Amino acid sequence: TPFAKYSHNYKANLIEVILEVDSSKAFYFKSKNHLKSQKILKTNEDGSVIVQYKVTQEMEIEQFIKSWLPYVKVVAPVSLKDKINNELKAYLENNLK
Repeated sequence: TPFAKYSHNYKANLIEVILEVDSSKAFYFKSKNHLKSQKILKTNEDGSVIVQYKVTQEMEIEQFIKSWLPYVKVVAPVSLKDKINNELKAYLENNLK
């Protein structure tokens, strides 16, 4: 990706990102790998899916996640979940005045 941090041993330091995708959009994740590292870990009883990505830095996947809101939830890492939640809160505070 254009955001990847490359170092000699970058694959040893990849960040695991886990998303929960709503059942209404799960089909799109099952039928297409949105990033090369995409892996479906589990299909839940309600039809939602748990998807794993491995990235070199959180910025690599942030815009992708935002493009699928409100149908995806960040499960891990907590730092990415908090960052997106804080950005959404700030956006709402600034735009609902």
